[in-house]
Amino acid sequence: KGRNTTETEHVKLGAYHTLDLDVNRPVKIEKDEWDGLDIDRLRELADPAASADVCVLLITEGLANLALVGGSMTVFKAKVEKAMPRKSGAAAMGYGKALGTFHKNVMAALESKVNFEKVKCVVVAGPG
Repeated sequence: KGRNTTETEHVKLGAYHTLDLDVNRPVKIEKDEWDGLDIDRLRELADPAASADVCVLLITEGLANLALVGGSMTVFKAKVEKAMPRKSGAAAMGYGKALGTFHKNVMAALESKVNFEKVKCVVVAGPG
């Protein structure tokens, strides 16, 4: 639980200590001996997507955002955008093709960014 076992000038004996880490700021951890469980835990924490068990796809016409949700954080993995022609008028003829391309790009993002062996659920949300 982070209880200090030796006293230092910064932390008293038996006191709890906290370490604050900032996003995109490098961290170097040194230890004489590493336990296998510690190494596994560090690898898992280094890749938040590895512990995600839910995938969320927020989708609307021409825009999709893909996120992985784990017990302690949410990580946005992909944004898929496609300019969509109007549904009426002369541009309407290209609408179906553009929509098909958009859906293919969304599926490609899902297949490349989501480990379906670990993800238990995919939530798809959007209007309509």
